[in-house]
Amino acid sequence: MTSNEKNNNKFQTVILLEEFPTEENLSKIKLIDFPINIFVAAININEFKKIVDKLKKYPVVKEVGYWPILTIEEGYWFSAFTKREGIKRIIKELENTSTPLSVLWDAELPHLRKRLFLTEIPKFFSNRKLIRDFIANPPKNVTLYVAENQNRGSIYRFFLKIFGITFTKDFEYNRVEMIYGHQFPNRLRKLFNDGIIKNKNYSPAFGTTAEGINENHNELSWMRISPEILEVQLNIAKEFTMKDVIIYRLGGLNQKFIDIIRNFING
Repeated sequence: MTSNEKNNNKFQTVILLEEFPTEENLSKIKLIDFPINIFVAAININEFKKIVDKLKKYPVVKEVGYWPILTIEEGYWFSAFTKREGIKRIIKELENTSTPLSVLWDAELPHLRKRLFLTEIPKFFSNRKLIRDFIANPPKNVTLYVAENQNRGSIYRFFLKIFGITFTKDFEYNRVEMIYGHQFPNRLRKLFNDGIIKNKNYSPAFGTTAEGINENHNELSWMRISPEILEVQLNIAKEFTMKDVIIYRLGGLNQKFIDIIRNFING
């Protein structure tokens, strides 16, 4: 590929994430005039289907993916410290899915219920095996995306594998690198290079454009991005000829964000 071809490369797909699919947040789609895919968070598959019905009125939405979340008491995200009942419930409903479905598996420690780090120790190894077996062999109708955050050093990544939050590169899932806030360009390029080497199905997820479930945490200030920061990050992602780009969250988008994103997509 020549330097001009590389510079002109645009993303094939823009994927938006919405953790709180309220009417207000979903209405931001009215501002968008280019094709998008979207993952919406839901507590179960029936709730997800109701949201899908709401999104049918937006022609720019080409695919709606399921982002399963647990109750805060269960751990909210998926790890070996998550309550086993919650993990089994979500896996069972995905195994019973009869139609093709893209699924975002949100891998993270249960920071919202820290007591789970103690109470779930007796089930730690069986939970980890349950998760690993599912990631290694997802149901045939499920296209699996795993949201990970590996950009904190090799020691941190080592513990992520132990805790059932990241997995061997032999597992053929779509890896979503959660990149929060501003990253220095050289640091971001190294993350992309390492991520692509470790997983051919690699996509960066930029954000946040608005608060998440951690809205009261002190880290929020560095997790948020401006349209200008997003533009820099998308330019670097373009250098690596990535086909997909993911942005968290839909609810935080405004016209300036959308104008910038439009410049990076095909069509």
